[in-house]
Amino acid sequence: MTRLANMLGTPNVASAGFVCCHPMLNASRITFGSLLASDYEYPPACIVLCGINPPGTFLYHNIPIHEALERGSKLIVIDPRKTELAAKADYWVRIRPGSEMMRFKYTLEHQLIG
Repeated sequence: MTRLANMLGTPNVASAGFVCCHPMLNASRITFGSLLASDYEYPPACIVLCGINPPGTFLYHNIPIHEALERGSKLIVIDPRKTELAAKADYWVRIRPGSEMMRFKYTLEHQLIG
């Protein structure tokens, strides 16, 4: 992409990465000191997917999630849509868009975290 921009005589290159990927990477580095990675090799006891559909949006997570499920990991999907993984989930929490996320956030902060 940069070569094409140079050929056109402009140094300006933009992509979706500047809107999505770069802020995520920077926030992870600032918060944790490095980019956190999911460890599916040592199968986790439980995988929680909240508002994400790996088969459709995060393909590089899709296969490791399925492999972890085959090795016995439990799956909790929090999503208003019945996605492929929601159908396979041990627990599917079908929240109403725009109305229940605050309740979920409150529960997570006060009951699970402390």
